[in-house]
Amino acid sequence: MSGQNWRQEIHIVDCFDDGLSRQNFGAAYDITTLAVGGGSNNVTTHHSRNTLITGAVLGNTEGTRSLDNACTRSRLYAIGCEVELNSAADIEFHFGFYKDADEYIYIEFDKSLSDNWRLHIDDGTGEEFSAEGLVAAADTDYYMLLWVELDGTPHWAIGQTPTTMVEMGITGIANVMTADYYYYEWYVKAEQAVVKQAKIDYFERFKTKLH
Repeated sequence: MSGQNWRQEIHIVDCFDDGLSRQNFGAAYDITTLAVGGGSNNVTTHHSRNTLITGAVLGNTEGTRSLDNACTRSRLYAIGCEVELNSAADIEFHFGFYKDADEYIYIEFDKSLSDNWRLHIDDGTGEEFSAEGLVAAADTDYYMLLWVELDGTPHWAIGQTPTTMVEMGITGIANVMTADYYYYEWYVKAEQAVVKQAKIDYFERFKTKLH
């Protein structure tokens, strides 16, 4: 853990105005849904959240991905969200940049691999995971940010409030991202035949800077 607190630069590139349901959520904002199995992807009016709910089937997945790959390293794009999971058992949640099945970078919680939120990267040569992380808990808000430098170096920050987000280390990750353009996406997956849920709020894309 680097110990650096994160502070947003004033330059906002794109913002869903602290509540996805306040906008026309869907294709008009270049977004599509990801689904494997019989779950649901809803925008709720209560607390303005995008709620992802899997079916009660092993491997069921619900998520969201941009239709355009507008996230570029040259613009120092960052993506951030607040997420609350209904369970910390038999669940996966991934949030990050996606090029294809061979190159992506996520802040993720995968209970089958770790009790912690971690950084997960694949640059096309193989998967790597950060040694640093933050223990995940059910029914708890987590605020997170992810960005990639022009040279492909990844950065991530996480905390339980916006003002206590801290940039985490990337020990264990030697590779860098090589693609110029990425989609952004987030999804929840059931690791057992039990319904799993993730509530997403305050999604942004913006330029970022550490102070």
